[in-house]
Amino acid sequence: MGQNPCKEMVQKHRIGEAELESLLKTYDTDRNGILSETESLRFLKDLCKMLKYPFDEENAKKLIQRCDNDSNGGLDLHEFKILFLKALQSAEESGCSRANVVQGDLTASLLEVEEEHDARERREEEERLQAKKKEELEAKNKAEREELVRKSCILAKAAMKKNTNVVKKMLQQGASPNI
Repeated sequence: MGQNPCKEMVQKHRIGEAELESLLKTYDTDRNGILSETESLRFLKDLCKMLKYPFDEENAKKLIQRCDNDSNGGLDLHEFKILFLKALQSAEESGCSRANVVQGDLTASLLEVEEEHDARERREEEERLQAKKKEELEAKNKAEREELVRKSCILAKAAMKKNTNVVKKMLQQGASPNI
């Protein structure tokens, strides 16, 4: 990997969406778009080294698990951004002054991304609810149509039976079958 990618990014004061995506790709050695625990740990080690902050693998693993929102064992871009921010917050809370500088730049970018992500999740949930309501309404309409058809058949059979009885009665009374 050469120079520490975290350090390189921070030194250039470039911490935006594109830079975070590029950083994820740098650590995503198997190129599947998701950081495994091993890849995430390597990222956190480099971040700690850049911040001159002690790396604790046990705490790092816990942090990775907390950021794995979908519990699939890896971090996608959104989860990676959260990991980056939480790692910086944790370092800052522990007295790391360098984390504060990085976090200020990153927080603004991540808040915007978080808002977009939350809005997308709300839209998707609303779409799921609308689709479910539509399915329920279609099922209700289908059941109502089937009930109408069933009742129409009963009425038609009753009408045919009544007409048959009327014709029989007329024939018994001597009416012409050509009516």
